[in-house]
Amino acid sequence: MVATRLMQAAVHAANLINFIFPLILINGGDYLTSFTPGQIDSLVLLFTDVHYFGVLVSEAFFAVSLFLLGYLVVKSELFPGFLGIMLAIAGMGYVLDSFGIFLMPQYATAFANIMFAPAIIAELSFTLWLLIKGIRTPKAESRQVIATA
Repeated sequence: MVATRLMQAAVHAANLINFIFPLILINGGDYLTSFTPGQIDSLVLLFTDVHYFGVLVSEAFFAVSLFLLGYLVVKSELFPGFLGIMLAIAGMGYVLDSFGIFLMPQYATAFANIMFAPAIIAELSFTLWLLIKGIRTPKAESRQVIATA
């Protein structure tokens, strides 16, 4: 899970360059005088589109980490199992959004709408559970198994 989160962070970091290029193009420079304003505008839009697709790639790594987090939450006695199931469903939404937009871009809005509700509900529920309720204390048998290990 940590590896997929690190990959997501690496993709996001590399993807930020696609926000810097439009700023360079808009601010201009002597070397940009060979481009017409229309060409510069097209390049700005190109880099913002490339950034969008970079976010979709990072969503694929985030989806895997959500699946794994959901599995760990279900198997753990520290959280209620329904939180893990909701996180896994949110992971499926991210997979649908990420790969669906690459494979069928004409349905991008539908995929995004399908992904939003499970993602917001699951991630917000898990965050609020951690902030308000915290973790459960393990049962006595589990503590004894952990202590002997």
